[in-house]
Amino acid sequence: MKKLNTKVMMWIFTIVNILSGVMTLLTGQSIAEASWGKENVLGHDKFYEQGYGWAFIALGLIGLGIAMYTSGKAQAKLALFSAASTIVFLGGFSIMGSQNEQSYKIAGAQLIPAVILLVLLLISGFQGLKSAD
Repeated sequence: MKKLNTKVMMWIFTIVNILSGVMTLLTGQSIAEASWGKENVLGHDKFYEQGYGWAFIALGLIGLGIAMYTSGKAQAKLALFSAASTIVFLGGFSIMGSQNEQSYKIAGAQLIPAVILLVLLLISGFQGLKSAD
C-alpha cells in the first residue's frame, strides 16, 4: 500500500468534520426526524442534533490545528489520537443509540464514510510514526 500523507489526511479530517458540523446545524430537525422517526421527535431533539454539529466543528478545529501547526512524529501521534477519540465518540453514540428503547437509528450512509475516513487516518498515523523524523 502506498504511504498515506498524514498532513493530507488531517486536512481531509478537518474539512469533513467542519462540513458535517455545519450541515448538522442547518438540518437538525430533519436529522432528528430521520433518527427518531417523525412521530417520536420532541421539541428538544433538534437542539441535541445541532449540538452534535458543534461537536463535529470542534473536532474539525482540532484537526485544523494539527494539520497547520505540527509535523513529523508529533503529527502522526495526534492523527492517531484524533482518529481514536472520534471512534470513541461515534462508537459510543452508536452503542447508546442501539440500546435506546425508542430505537434511535444512525444510517449506514452516515456511518460508513466516517469509518472509512477514520481507518485511513489511523493508517496514515501509523505510517507517519514509522517514517517521520
